Amino acid sequence: MYKYKIIAVVTLVLIYGIIYSKDLNNMDPKEIIPVKELQDAFVNDRSKAEKLYKNKKVTLKGIAVYVGPDIYALPSIELSDKKDGASMALCVLPVSDYLKLRKFSKGQTLVITGEARDLYKESILVVKECQIIQE
Repeated sequence: MYKYKIIAVVTLVLIYGIIYSKDLNNMDPKEIIPVKELQDAFVNDRSKAEKLYKNKKVTLKGIAVYVGPDIYALPSIELSDKKDGASMALCVLPVSDYLKLRKFSKGQTLVITGEARDLYKESILVVKECQIIQE
């Protein structure tokens, strides 16, 4: 009986991994939004951008300009379109990912998925519950 439970759990884990994992090789490049494009959408026509993106999963590509805690001491990465550009998106990771931040540095191009929220200081898009899917 114990053996069948283990097989069932392993099978469920494998099925979950297959269904819910996103392999970038199979991801449509149109699904990856350059950080400047998404930030511009919120800055230029906020109500339209909120209808399209707010509280929805988005996948952003940008260059890390800050890696570390945000103002609430949560692990975060700020993205821009240029190596030393202004922050365009604040990507907040789960607290459990704090140690993972050591793998990333300023100037690194990243693809991050998360839930688009709102603008901070009218120019920085806040993205919560982030996961880094490509380094």
